[in-house]
Amino acid sequence: MDTFLGNLVRRGWTLEARSDGAAVDAAALRGASEELRRFLCSYQTLTNAAETRWLNAADDFGRTPASGFAWNEFERIALAAAEGDVAWIRDVQAFWSMHLPILMSVENRYEYVAYCTAGSHAGAYVHGAEPEFDDVTVVATSLDGFKAWVLSNVV
Repeated sequence: MDTFLGNLVRRGWTLEARSDGAAVDAAALRGASEELRRFLCSYQTLTNAAETRWLNAADDFGRTPASGFAWNEFERIALAAAEGDVAWIRDVQAFWSMHLPILMSVENRYEYVAYCTAGSHAGAYVHGAEPEFDDVTVVATSLDGFKAWVLSNVV
């Protein structure tokens, strides 16, 4: 087991291993690094005990769950807030086309950490929260840095 995943489990997180290990061809993952894709394929579910914080898994991208949050839920919330404002909608879509939400939280407020697939932060991991989901702060510049940030700030 990945050391990071083991640390989360020891801290009370629930891990469901991915049984098949096959690669996932979700369109949302096409901009992700190969290292990140491999990591996202290493588990089926990964959530804290209260199920208020979780890491999206490779299988989460490209599908809408019957209940709960979709991997792109914050984009959907931002689009609903745009209320038909074409310029705002275009800005929301442009932002989320370059940000892949990896960590999501509804614990105290809606927040996330996303991998940037393009733009000025390409390859970095950024943290954002409501109400301005597109107001982000870089928290790591590598997958290892993201894992260290999670262990220091999330669990």
